[in-house]
Amino acid sequence: MTADSDYLRVIYNNIPRVLSLFDNEKSSKTYGIGDRNYWAWAQTDFPNGTYQGFVNGLTKLYNEGLLDEYFTQLSYMEFFESIFEGTKKSQNRNGSLNEAFPNEQSWCVTSLVAYDLITALSDNHLLDKQNLHKKIADIEPMLEFMKRNPESHAFISNHLVTGAAAFLKWQELTGDARYEHEAERIVKNVIKSGNSEGWFREYGGFDAGYQTITTQYLQEIFSLRPNWDTNGELNRSLEFISNFFNPDGSFGGMIGSRQTNFYYPGGFHLLSQKNQLAAKISNTGKIRLIKNQIVNLNAIDLGNLTPLFNSYCIAALNPVDPKIGELDPPKSSRKIYENCGIIIDIGNNHKTIVSLQKGGIVQHYLGVEEKIIDCGIIIKNKKGKLGTTQHEISNPNFSLNGSTIRLNSTIHEFARELPTPIKFAVIRILAITLFRNQLILKIFKKLIIRKLITNQKDWKTAYEREINLGEVIQIRNKLEMKRGTKIISNAANFSPIHMASRGYWQVGNQNHDS
Repeated sequence: MTADSDYLRVIYNNIPRVLSLFDNEKSSKTYGIGDRNYWAWAQTDFPNGTYQGFVNGLTKLYNEGLLDEYFTQLSYMEFFESIFEGTKKSQNRNGSLNEAFPNEQSWCVTSLVAYDLITALSDNHLLDKQNLHKKIADIEPMLEFMKRNPESHAFISNHLVTGAAAFLKWQELTGDARYEHEAERIVKNVIKSGNSEGWFREYGGFDAGYQTITTQYLQEIFSLRPNWDTNGELNRSLEFISNFFNPDGSFGGMIGSRQTNFYYPGGFHLLSQKNQLAAKISNTGKIRLIKNQIVNLNAIDLGNLTPLFNSYCIAALNPVDPKIGELDPPKSSRKIYENCGIIIDIGNNHKTIVSLQKGGIVQHYLGVEEKIIDCGIIIKNKKGKLGTTQHEISNPNFSLNGSTIRLNSTIHEFARELPTPIKFAVIRILAITLFRNQLILKIFKKLIIRKLITNQKDWKTAYEREINLGEVIQIRNKLEMKRGTKIISNAANFSPIHMASRGYWQVGNQNHDS
């Protein structure tokens, strides 16, 4: 087959990094484990299971003869076997995997790796029946854990659809339909979360970067269950996502709930076979990735490397005809997505995106080179703590009169924290004691999410943010300043919450005004 040479180039740049993650010494206790920080550097006391998922993308490449420089058939099968062996060594007793701390029992990572292992088994035609059934039996505890312990600490659509896809791929591989009802329940809840505007909830609202991976897994789900896409959810998702390819070449940005700027291409390339908008998104995304305008695989750290690598493999093996072209230039218009608090204003020479649910964050583009990113104001109180106009607002109090937006809310405290030796020690003690109880573990995860992401402390200090839309944008802030507080920054690009997946480098990161 003909593969996409541009995606292959980036994939090949990263394959040595991927293969170096795995312990390939057969005599080692950690043989087959892909967390080099655990088995090589010994800097952590548990293996992160995420890296076992590389077997998915690598198997796709191997099947097409694209790894001949790296593996013979024998050496590839040894590597394939080792990943399954390493996965068993990484599992908790209940079949789950960890990512952040021992005995974490991460639904996200368990779902991700289960999907990747099942897909790799489906794609590997060299396994005999006995070996296949053995590996199916090894994966089954992961599915049982996912069904019995649904993710409940937050509503994170990309996690949920990954699990639903794993359930359906399991049924396709084994004929076992025990998990179909759970998969359908998940999909219905994810679709409902977007209120028919084309987006899917990530914590408190929509997020452009994570919507691309959610779309990828939904594409897989609907290809297996076409009747579940009853209202054209994928088409709405494509229309919505197309709004966030910015004039400067970037994608997404600070206006999302998780403020991400990466792009997963796989789902769009698969959809391109039948959908012209998906094809145009694919071509637009690829050109910007080549120019480093969008965060690409070379800039991604280990935390997100596995799923993005696998997505690149899908894109590489499903090339899109460049003659279809890129996204059409947006026409002058104003779009209001009330349920996710997004206003998009487009003129002949400008595009402005305002996120009301993030306190009135503004991304303003004039032509293709000039831009203004205004994330709000940072103030310091007399105790030295930081507060900001930027926070999650589920029901923003705003008005839009003509081209003037007025948003009223209150200052909220920064929620970002760094780990300390004491915090690490406490979590380790809990991991081997109280976290063996699922209820206590779930309560702890909810508290962490509330503290670091979704529930910034309200200072009860009122502010009004006025935004005058147009080619020359004007932003004014009126604050009710209490004694001992002072404005320390009217900053361009900052986030007051903890979010590991934001802030990756791309061309243009430093090229903006505040």
